[in-house]
Amino acid sequence: FFFVATTKMPLKAVIFDFDGVVVDSEHLHFEAILEVAKKAVGVDFDFDYYMKHFIQFDDRDCFREAYRMAKRELDESNGVLEALCAEKQTVLERLLQTGHAPEDLPGSVDLIKAIASHPLLLAIGSGATQRDIELMLTALKIREHFPIIVAADDVTKSKPDPETYLKCFARLQETDPTLQKSECIVIEDTSGGAQSALDAGIAVLGLATTGPAEKLAHATRVEPNLAGVTVERLMEWFP
Repeated sequence: FFFVATTKMPLKAVIFDFDGVVVDSEHLHFEAILEVAKKAVGVDFDFDYYMKHFIQFDDRDCFREAYRMAKRELDESNGVLEALCAEKQTVLERLLQTGHAPEDLPGSVDLIKAIASHPLLLAIGSGATQRDIELMLTALKIREHFPIIVAADDVTKSKPDPETYLKCFARLQETDPTLQKSECIVIEDTSGGAQSALDAGIAVLGLATTGPAEKLAHATRVEPNLAGVTVERLMEWFP
């Protein structure tokens, strides 16, 4: 694994992506998206295809991609897209309620609790919905550590567009008006997510949890996962 040298101010804020960084719930999203997309437009794809072509999308862009796969036109003026997203939410909640629990990824919960015990700001910037994130954070008993969550509901453009992380930074600045982007890092697991953060002007710790490290070569630093990552190491890596 590797890092790219950069000039920064002392670390003050850590922004977590969610799926693939805090929890491994992509299999749940895949099952829910596939069930709804298959019913709507007849498309079928496996988990590997989902991970290659859907991983960085929010629900809206997942269904747009499904329509493209089916060579069908999606009229976004009549509420169809919103209905598909709502149905996917219902399916996901059914999966969660029937024993398909997400798993926290190695080191994630320990690091979150450690950061929360330091004078550092915490936020989540994710392509998942607010409802999804709330359910899973509550299940992991770490909801109270994230006063700031920017979810798919809060943006008009999903990653790799920088809107998610620009909004995270703006919300963090409401807490600390002196905060600079050079004092923040984003923890991401996808190429598009890392690009989103970099285009927002924020350094990235990339995690090779959902793909090879080479796909995160543009990140500031890359690690296999958060196992053994401490606040002290973050401050050393991002001084």
